[in-house]
Amino acid sequence: MKRYFILIFCFSLICGLKSANALELRVSSISYPPLVEDEQKGIVVALTNAALAETSYEATFRLYPWARALNFAVKGRSDAITPVFKSEEREKNLLFHQTPLFSLDMMLFRPHFKGDEFEGTVASISNSRVAFIVGTQLNADFDAAKTDGRLIPIFVNSLDQQMKLLKAERVDYVVAEQYAGKKKLHELGLSKDIKTSRIPITSNPIYIALSKKSSTSLTPHQIDKAIAKIQKNGRYQKILESYLSAP
Repeated sequence: MKRYFILIFCFSLICGLKSANALELRVSSISYPPLVEDEQKGIVVALTNAALAETSYEATFRLYPWARALNFAVKGRSDAITPVFKSEEREKNLLFHQTPLFSLDMMLFRPHFKGDEFEGTVASISNSRVAFIVGTQLNADFDAAKTDGRLIPIFVNSLDQQMKLLKAERVDYVVAEQYAGKKKLHELGLSKDIKTSRIPITSNPIYIALSKKSSTSLTPHQIDKAIAKIQKNGRYQKILESYLSAP
């Protein structure tokens, strides 16, 4: 019996060896279910963990309001940030891999009684009150409209705040990622009260962006190879199916 327990103990040590020896990658993120549900659960969390399992790194997620999460990555207080869109401005401070981790459709959410007037441009909804999460970047047309008077922007820190403003009719539209928005509506019991536009504002690839000020030795190329590997071995698709098939 003693010999049996020794064998079990040795086996557990071997199984935990990779995790024990893994280097920590400090990842700043934002609570945005089902993409990031908490520090251990969500589509993006699961895909990131699966990819990093193919490297010598292991992610430690910390959730913040978006502006703070981005600032921590820019300043090097975290090693990486995800989910994040690529832009010329962000590439000044962050390193992006080539293969997207995931792709997000940013949609307009509207009250069910309001007709779908959105035709893909700001002009089709001009002078509307639109709730954005602080730091959200979309496209040149929408980003400019936040400051040039074509839209009346309301900036908040969470999806929960956005949907409650829409329910209270304090805004005309909410800009949110489709899966995250629909999950939040389900949680708030508003699925019948709020609908999405027919077409997305943008379809944006997201990444695990590495801080240029971090001391991590992980490279964008290593992340590319890791994503390719989990796509090839089927792990990537299984993760998506486990989340996106849920209500």
